[in-house]
Order: sequence, then C-alpha cells, then structure tokens
Amino acid sequence: MQSIERCDVAILVIDAVSGITAQDTHIAGFIKDAWKSVILAVNKWDLIEKDSYTAIEFENRIRQELNFLPYVHCVYFSRNWPTRASNFATGDGSSKRAPV
Repeated sequence: MQSIERCDVAILVIDAVSGITAQDTHIAGFIKDAWKSVILAVNKWDLIEKDSYTAIEFENRIRQELNFLPYVHCVYFSRNWPTRASNFATGDGSSKRAPV
C-alpha cells in the first residue's frame, strides 16, 4: 500500500497465461482507491498463441474484469522481446534501450 501511495503512476504486471487473478483485482482496487494512474503490463505475451484478434480479445476481457478502471492502458511484453520491453520502459516507441 505504501508503494501505491508514494507513486504517481502504478504499473500493475499481470501474467498473460493466468490472466487477471483475484490478487490482481484486489491490487487494482487499491490503485483506484488511491486515485493513481495505472498502466497494465501484460507479461509473458510470447507464451500466448495469437491470431490477428488476440490482443483485442485479451484487452476486452481485461476491461470486463477490471471494469472499475475503464481508463487503464495495456502494454504487452515479454522478456524474450527486448525491444518491446525497452519501448515500454522509455515510453517513446523508440528502439533505444531503457536504463536498467
């Protein structure tokens, strides 16, 4: 709770394989109650079998389960995709690496 209170933007990391868990929903509630901005980081995206609609369907399911956070921005990444991870960290879509 203290970390949420101190932050300006909370990053809620969820596992793409297991989806939104009860604990994720609980933490998201804390973030909402603290009036913090939030980015939902979907990790292990490479483990999901995908087609052209997978990300859209996954995000719709997230928005349904976290309907109290209609403004949440979702970012999909994986440890195996360093460019996506660095784009997520820098936020500018560039290919430069973010400081670790």
